[in-house]
Amino acid sequence: MHLVGVNFYPDFEISGPFFPAGDILDTKLSSKELFWLLLIISLGMFIYGYSLTNGFIWDDPQHVFNNSRVASWTGLKDIWLTPSRSQYYPLTFSFFWLEHKLWGFHPFGYHVVNLTLHILNALLLFGLLRKTTLRLAGITALLFTIHPIQVETVAWISEQKNLFSLFFFLLAFQAFLNFDEKGRKRDYFKMLLFFIAAILSKSVAVCFATVPLLYVWYKRGSISRHDLFRVFPLFLMGLISAAITIHFESVYTGSEGALSSLNLLEKTLLSGRIFFFYIKQVLFPYQFLFFYPKWNTILSSPLNWIYPVGVFVLYTVFFKNRRQLGRGLFVLLCFYGISIFPALGFFDVFPMQISYVADHFSYLSMPALLLLACLLGRLFLKKIRTFLSKRSWSPSPFLKKSVVLAFIVYLSLSSLSLTLNYKDEPTLWIRLISQNPTASMPFNNLAVFLAPSDISIALFEKAVEIDPRFALAHRNLGKEFRRKGLFEKAVNSYLQAMAVSQEVGMQISCCYFIGEIYFSQNKLKEAAFYLEKTIPLLKGLEYKKQKRLLVEMKIFDLPSEVSPVNILGATYLRSKRAPEAVGVFQYAISLDPENVESHQGLGAAYMNLGETRKALLAFQEAVRLAPKNETTRKNLEIVQTIFKKKTAKN
Repeated sequence: MHLVGVNFYPDFEISGPFFPAGDILDTKLSSKELFWLLLIISLGMFIYGYSLTNGFIWDDPQHVFNNSRVASWTGLKDIWLTPSRSQYYPLTFSFFWLEHKLWGFHPFGYHVVNLTLHILNALLLFGLLRKTTLRLAGITALLFTIHPIQVETVAWISEQKNLFSLFFFLLAFQAFLNFDEKGRKRDYFKMLLFFIAAILSKSVAVCFATVPLLYVWYKRGSISRHDLFRVFPLFLMGLISAAITIHFESVYTGSEGALSSLNLLEKTLLSGRIFFFYIKQVLFPYQFLFFYPKWNTILSSPLNWIYPVGVFVLYTVFFKNRRQLGRGLFVLLCFYGISIFPALGFFDVFPMQISYVADHFSYLSMPALLLLACLLGRLFLKKIRTFLSKRSWSPSPFLKKSVVLAFIVYLSLSSLSLTLNYKDEPTLWIRLISQNPTASMPFNNLAVFLAPSDISIALFEKAVEIDPRFALAHRNLGKEFRRKGLFEKAVNSYLQAMAVSQEVGMQISCCYFIGEIYFSQNKLKEAAFYLEKTIPLLKGLEYKKQKRLLVEMKIFDLPSEVSPVNILGATYLRSKRAPEAVGVFQYAISLDPENVESHQGLGAAYMNLGETRKALLAFQEAVRLAPKNETTRKNLEIVQTIFKKKTAKN
């Protein structure tokens, strides 16, 4: 939202509305405006040009090069018809699909798209602001381009959803301005179309539904029934999009989300601190991290109460002084609060398990927040000039331009330095460890990247030392101990993971790994004990709800979904419990009818029971599924021979 009131300065004449309708560039650009455009483009390319040689990081594999839907020619249908938690923004993933068809899995092309979109967004923002006599369009758009808080979104391929969402958001706003001035239905439908595109790119764009109402209130100071009627479709589509997002996020985070242990009062305290965090990052741009330290939300701490009280005071002051300052300041503040609301801590999203704040959460809010900062900065400087003029001193134009230039250079170099953090995954985690050594996730992620290696064990151990409740790091540590042949330590690590996380995927995978270790040591009783735990989990409602997610997100880290069932069946066979083995392998086949190992296991179980005909059918199915598997074919030949002999005797 980029609105500003017409009475910010009582002694300052404004010749027209802040946002005149019409096409963004419907008048000839002045030389000064061309200068701003060239500066935006050139600095944007200078800063982010270095990111074009960067690789994929963190979530990029599951979103792009390990995503079968993106790689497959038929994946576009699945993207739209079978959404999942990892990709419920179908338009964004459709663009990923198209980009893959153009340049495959080379990261350069994806980074080019990110950079292009960011510069286009800055130019669109400039176009929406350029006709104001407040002369803030250029500096606001430039700050949007070069501010270090933007680097995470632009340099991270997975955040292409942010870039597309704001792109369509700004186009929707421009269409609304045209409709508001000229009343053409085609502009209204353009607005709806761009709004749909924005929420299909990232659902945080639902906040656009409030923009027409805020704009009308800014212009007239009131909202009519007609205004409410014409935004009703926006709110309806926004509610649907928000419901889908909440559904997928709740399925993923489950009962162990970052906010599950916080009550409403604690969430309110947290939201106040998050609200001011992004304001602080914009006004004092000196430290930007991929993961920020996680705050404490203890109710008894007086400091934590400052933030929500401060939010209330801020809105109250802006509203009560709207006549002196203009309604625009209050409108901008309202939009900032609305656009950042999904990230304020009331809704549980996965990144909040690591940190309550992230730079990319604020991308859609940045235009409003930066414009608000520029307006307040201009007001503050005006007061300073008045104060100094009364003392017969005024800074020279050279000094003022030098200060502005120094600030622009500082922001540009800071952003340039940050883009280098995203060169590749090891670089990202190594630099983050040096900046935030109390975060456990970077140690775990660096260890995963370096595994299998001896150093990965030390990194996993550091991760669980920092956060003893980090279940994934415990499980990963167990995997490394197992690779090294330290089976007792591996079992202990898996048990630790199970103790701190009741999440169904974690329980199933750890039970499987423990069972497999005991099976390899021929400790069949112990193996059966843990493997049997996986059956009720696989049959449970929680697993059925999360099944697709767990497989797509590779939460299991298992060869296949039926692996625990198959190895339980093999354990029963070794223990001479053939009847139970039959039931287990039949259940495995019900989970995956095309799993060759399950059919072979069933055939072996029937042979142990002397039911040769049933064994023959099971091995025939195994050969049908894997005709080139030599072991399967030999097993079938043996069973056929035995079956023929039995038939001949009868």
